[in-house]
Amino acid sequence: MLGIRPRSTSRQAAVVFAATFLLHVVVVSVVRDRGWDDGAITMAFADTFAHTGRISITPSSEVVEGFSSPFWLLLLSGVYRPLPLGFDGMILAAQLLAALCAALGATLLWSLLRPFLPLDEPLTAIDADRAAQMYLDETKRTKANGEPKCGSKTKPEIQARPTHPTS
Repeated sequence: MLGIRPRSTSRQAAVVFAATFLLHVVVVSVVRDRGWDDGAITMAFADTFAHTGRISITPSSEVVEGFSSPFWLLLLSGVYRPLPLGFDGMILAAQLLAALCAALGATLLWSLLRPFLPLDEPLTAIDADRAAQMYLDETKRTKANGEPKCGSKTKPEIQARPTHPTS
């Protein structure tokens, strides 16, 4: 039975954050510097940009856009500029930054979906999918009606709606 759950607590969010981050740290300890094809290219661009201001793979290369994500390039450049890291250190920094971003994203997703998850049953992938769909439906409905944001405490009608979406 799906129902509306109170907003997630900070302890639950901390558990989601820590679990996601620790899972990534375990993966980092297993993978280490193997498997970084496209990531290594972006790191080389970030290193060059951090130290020369040029968007190229090396300081003497021509200026090209050979990286996948401008935002990731800027984040990595922000790490590499103040820290003298070698190749292995750059990979570790990128992996830990990715773990941090994944943990923040998982915590945000948890906080958004938590009110729509089952109350007394174990969580399954189907329940998470239903919760995501309910969140999107509720967001569309409130936006269309000009109502307060989804999950707002001023919306008692959310708690009174049917527990299962009707087809």
